[in-house]
Amino acid sequence: MGDFILELYSEEIPAKMQLPARDQIERLINKNFEKVNVKAEIVTGFVTPMRLGVITKNLNQDEKGKTEEIRGPRVEAPDTAIKGFLKKNNVKESQLKIKKTEKGDFFVYEREIAMTPLLEILQRICKDVISEFSWPKSMVWGSDYSLRWVRPLRSILAVLFIENERFLIPVKVRGLKSDVLTRGHSFMSPEKFKFNSVDEYQNELISRFVILQPQDRQKRISEISNRVVKKEGFKIVKDLPLFSEITGLSEFPTPILGEIPKTYLDLPEEVIITAMREHQKFISLRKEETGRVEGFLLISNVLTPDKQKSLLRGNINVLNARLADALFFYNNDKNKIDKYGMNCFYEELKKVRFHEKLGSQYDRVNRISEIAVEIAKFFGEDSKLVSKAATLIKADLVSEMVTEFPVLQGLMGSKYSILDGYPIEIANAIREHYSPIGPNDSVPTNNLSIILAISEKLEYLTAFWSIGIKPTGSKDPFALRRASLGIIRIIIENRLKLNLGDLISLSMHKVDKDDLLSFFRERVVNYLVDKGYEKSVTLSVVYADNLESLYFFPTLVENIENYITSSEGARILAMNKRASNILNGFTDNINNSKKTLSEVGVKEDFELLQALRKTEKEIENGLRNENFDQIIQGVSLLVIPLNNFFEKVQINCQDQDLRLNRYKFLIDLQRILKRISIFSHIEVN
Repeated sequence: MGDFILELYSEEIPAKMQLPARDQIERLINKNFEKVNVKAEIVTGFVTPMRLGVITKNLNQDEKGKTEEIRGPRVEAPDTAIKGFLKKNNVKESQLKIKKTEKGDFFVYEREIAMTPLLEILQRICKDVISEFSWPKSMVWGSDYSLRWVRPLRSILAVLFIENERFLIPVKVRGLKSDVLTRGHSFMSPEKFKFNSVDEYQNELISRFVILQPQDRQKRISEISNRVVKKEGFKIVKDLPLFSEITGLSEFPTPILGEIPKTYLDLPEEVIITAMREHQKFISLRKEETGRVEGFLLISNVLTPDKQKSLLRGNINVLNARLADALFFYNNDKNKIDKYGMNCFYEELKKVRFHEKLGSQYDRVNRISEIAVEIAKFFGEDSKLVSKAATLIKADLVSEMVTEFPVLQGLMGSKYSILDGYPIEIANAIREHYSPIGPNDSVPTNNLSIILAISEKLEYLTAFWSIGIKPTGSKDPFALRRASLGIIRIIIENRLKLNLGDLISLSMHKVDKDDLLSFFRERVVNYLVDKGYEKSVTLSVVYADNLESLYFFPTLVENIENYITSSEGARILAMNKRASNILNGFTDNINNSKKTLSEVGVKEDFELLQALRKTEKEIENGLRNENFDQIIQGVSLLVIPLNNFFEKVQINCQDQDLRLNRYKFLIDLQRILKRISIFSHIEVN
């Protein structure tokens, strides 16, 4: 049993790549161990900005080893052949066994395969892991420029400890040789050092200002931050993505509290937060006394003799320059609005290209406005208000502030509209029309915001569809899937009775409507399945003839899931499947019937006809009233008449008129049920 360390020391690994890299190296080590029948009690990956590796404890080989079977001559072969086989393999006749096969009986010899030394196995695994490792982005490196790694790889630590002995695992990768030495923090403890165990390796690194695990670095940041912030009367502005990122920027992170110069506190706090976050990775702090963002935490990578005071001064100087620029841009924008109003921004959109085949942002805003005015009718909103709001939603794209900080688009437009005297409703709609941006972002709920959000996304989708740009496979450079999902979420989460087909028709772009609807259906399925709904039931509902009931889909799917587990639901599924099977072989035209049902039908025919009419009415009313119980009551009306129909009448009878009328029943049955679900798509375990 032994302990093993592989450490790959490189120049700085981007923060966003670190956790996936740690998971990948751990997975690769486990996979390679499994291949060679090596087991480890603990396999732990680690990653810092400078190093990536894995620590394994209690490593051992399967002592039983493996055997291989060597087949010899047939049992009835001449003695000379058998003796030759014995001599060649250096075995005695008593060691042979007889194995029966389809081709006859053969002598066989089983021998144990010699175990490969653990050192040799680990050497091969280290090489395989390095060569198999995949980075999202990488550069060619090495003595012959053939090693592909995220940043230049500087050293390889590969060492095995067995009892009290240390063994170097000799690994050579593109001219880079492994060693039993590593180094501490690149600034505070750069000298190389030896160690005699895995525990000593970890302890020495901590004493040399290196914390291997991201979660431990994050814990250090949180503990120090909370203590310092509380002492100075601040609260941390939560920003989980930033916290995750700064964890990957230092091997020994140390938070330092600073205060924002009062000169810049008149800036909108979103501008201050963005300037600090985007350019300097500062954590924003809100003063408890005033409720304003007045401070920050910078995460230092070094401990200085003056307790980081010089480091803080330098960062404040940089922050001053950033905020001075922001204040300059903000004042310029305000002066322009004071003089000309936000309409000047709208006119400047003529100079901003949206796409070479789709005109300018000005053209696009006008297209959005046309759609928005039509959707406004559904909500009963004032068309003039909607039209005016639509002309402002992209105005801030030409502002100096958004040119410098693109992430503030929408938000600055909202603030500037208030400065120009527009009502809060328009300001909110300008900010919220981008929502939802991601899966965790909330959808707009105010009517004006909903109208503009749907209109903007619909114009975006149909515009690109009209010029043949669509997502292909995993590639979606224009984020069209996100746009479609945004529309879907807004409709479902606000329970809006909007028809996707009608919405597409509002766009001035010429698109293949069926193709775009098919794309929407795929996104609806993905959305609902991600929410935990059963896939086959979801498919059955989404691909039925009821896209106008999109808002009702979650309720419909959930209730159909429950219904098909009941005895009545199971019977409907079975009878619908029977109808589908019968119709599969039907090729005649039902309109060829010369006699009506009233002339040729029997009691069971009329009972089913009456039930179908009542069911259709109940389903339509249930969809209109959002009442699933009413829908199921309608479906339940079919159970007995349909069962009698299948059991007591001959569908494929000799009388052509009667046969065609009965086939029409089955066609109507599927058409009516398809208003809520294509039941034949449902998989029952």
